[in-house]
Amino acid sequence: MVLSMNGQVKQLSNGLTICIVDTVSYLAGISIWLPFGSSVETETQKGWTHLNEHLSFRSPTQQTSREFALNLERDGAIFSAQTGIEHVGYYCRIPYHNFSKGVRLLRRIAFEKIHTSTKAIMNEVKIQAQESLASRSAGQQLRRLALNNIFPKSHRVTPGVSPIETPDQVEQFMLFREMHFHPRGAIVLVFHPKPDVAMEIVEDELGMCEGKDRVALAPQTLGEYERVKVYQGRVASTHVAVAFPAPPFPSPAHELMNVFNRIIALGFGARLYQRLVEIDARTYSLQTNHDAFAHFGGYTISATSTDKAEDFSKYFEDTVRDELTRIITDGLHRDEVSRAIERYISYLHLLPENKLKYSRQIALHMIYNNKPFNIRDIEILLRHTQSADFVRMAMEYLHPDLMSVAILRPKESN
Repeated sequence: MVLSMNGQVKQLSNGLTICIVDTVSYLAGISIWLPFGSSVETETQKGWTHLNEHLSFRSPTQQTSREFALNLERDGAIFSAQTGIEHVGYYCRIPYHNFSKGVRLLRRIAFEKIHTSTKAIMNEVKIQAQESLASRSAGQQLRRLALNNIFPKSHRVTPGVSPIETPDQVEQFMLFREMHFHPRGAIVLVFHPKPDVAMEIVEDELGMCEGKDRVALAPQTLGEYERVKVYQGRVASTHVAVAFPAPPFPSPAHELMNVFNRIIALGFGARLYQRLVEIDARTYSLQTNHDAFAHFGGYTISATSTDKAEDFSKYFEDTVRDELTRIITDGLHRDEVSRAIERYISYLHLLPENKLKYSRQIALHMIYNNKPFNIRDIEILLRHTQSADFVRMAMEYLHPDLMSVAILRPKESN
């Protein structure tokens, strides 16, 4: 029993693990999660993981993205994909009578060799390079830059895509795919009304794929970092993000951080909002985010202001420091903690309705922890959590002395 519902688990000889979950829906869902992400890229391979995801849609017929979408639509299917720092995921939801088509589609996308021209690869590189700079807001980019100050070098995010212009670079790109896009260590998660039928189809379609051994990345220490970094950009306002180390995924502390994030959003965040927006009128945007990965994590609080960068960044950093020091010194109110825990538990019980988020959670638990994702275990953990536990976590991860700051200011006029 791998889940808090009926399920089957089987590992194939090629290293692929299959999880089949019974569902009453007429729609079947299948997702493939690969245990690597952009963290495996070297300086000459920037963006290649995400580039592989996009080029996979063209293989082997060299179809366009529009043709790919239309073919899915004819079969009543919905497709989604995501590339992260430590995982790549492909997800297809399709009527169960077309389930075998969905499995073949994901097999082709995730594991088979890309059949496309050098010209098509070079064109996609240009598109990706433009998207990497344009698709994220200034605040989102700054948040990532702030986290880069506390992330290991192997997990830092840099915009753009390494060039692929020569036959040798094309060969290196194809070799990169062959090294990483294969079944060894991957997880296949299936939601299907007939689990036995689904298992047979998945074994037949994916059991033939070749499995290899990946080179595991050893966890790296955070090391020293420059605490404050200032950037200039084509922005009208000042953006400031403060970042802290956070618990890794999966871990009990990770779940506490998720709850703490909700406390911050409604409690600490409300106090910040009142102080920054209503009393001092210094910002018009305030956000908190929690990024967690297998060996480390990051927590950010970001704000935007029309004030000058030097004035606002100092004010914002001091305000966050004061509020965090108050939490560590004075603790959290018991009722505040209880409400946040109940809200998070309610969210967890609704999670199975969102098949993509749920399948990602299940797969990553198995990849990183070799342990099933069980909502009941997390619920028991949280119900035995006291406000003092959050204070201890805040002292370990969110202490003001651990704060890293990134500032994005408008370019000075000539």
